[in-house]
Amino acid sequence: MKIFLIICLTISIIGITLLLILSLTFSPKKINIKIINEDFLYKKVKVIGKITSINNQKDFQIITIRDSTGSIQIFSKNKKIFQKDQTLLVMGKVQEYKNKLQINSEKIISMTLKLS
Repeated sequence: MKIFLIICLTISIIGITLLLILSLTFSPKKINIKIINEDFLYKKVKVIGKITSINNQKDFQIITIRDSTGSIQIFSKNKKIFQKDQTLLVMGKVQEYKNKLQINSEKIISMTLKLS
């Protein structure tokens, strides 16, 4: 019985480790904003775009970004300091709010270099 428990525990640890590795290596492929439609609802996406507007609220911010194909709003609970015309890489899930699609961000990375 003890050997069976050790085998089960070992297999469980290996499985959890593999799931963690897979989740870190498989991120969504970058897509153009233009193709985001209802088929993408609740799916993870990755987009790159330039900030056209920022609407800061008390507990969140709405950032509008544009690429060469279109624009979309990004909902972010993490209020970072961004500036207009800054280029962002955004990963998150597509959601619908007031009949418009937006991305609920999970990760936002600035792609703009800061020169000192």
